[in-house]
Amino acid sequence: MPERADGMTFDLVTFNIAILCLALAFGFAWFVLWRIFAHPHEIGGWVVCSVLIAIGAAFVLHSYASEAFDESFWGHVLLTAGFSMIWLQARSLAGQSLPWRGLLALNAGNLVALLVATPDPVALQVVYSITSAGPFLVSIWTLARHMSASPATRLSMFGLAVASLGEAVR
Repeated sequence: MPERADGMTFDLVTFNIAILCLALAFGFAWFVLWRIFAHPHEIGGWVVCSVLIAIGAAFVLHSYASEAFDESFWGHVLLTAGFSMIWLQARSLAGQSLPWRGLLALNAGNLVALLVATPDPVALQVVYSITSAGPFLVSIWTLARHMSASPATRLSMFGLAVASLGEAVR
């Protein structure tokens, strides 16, 4: 793996996830425009999700270019929040109850893990990967489950996400 100026290796999993986040953000922008005409009352949540993911991904990508860890930290926090909101939106559209306590615990746990791991570069790298990959995979699966009636489409979307993570690790 390539090394940064401070000796820490690039976290390719997180970098690939950030690239996918940008693609998702553009996809959501299109989706939001389409939803404006179909169901205007649902638009606010999707806009917030798209903005959080786009800003978070931009922070993470810029941190790899400029080697600024502060930006990477806040980028991961924003990504986790954005993906969590997508999960809520998808459950809401499907008419399911919203697991507020579990979601708050997930985000609080991720934030504490990031803060605790910050002094140790190796621990920080591991925590970054986990906090990014978890919400990302959950969001992809939830969206695929609720937005598509076809089990094959659901499986292919989730498989694509897992394959991209596996390729990044390799």
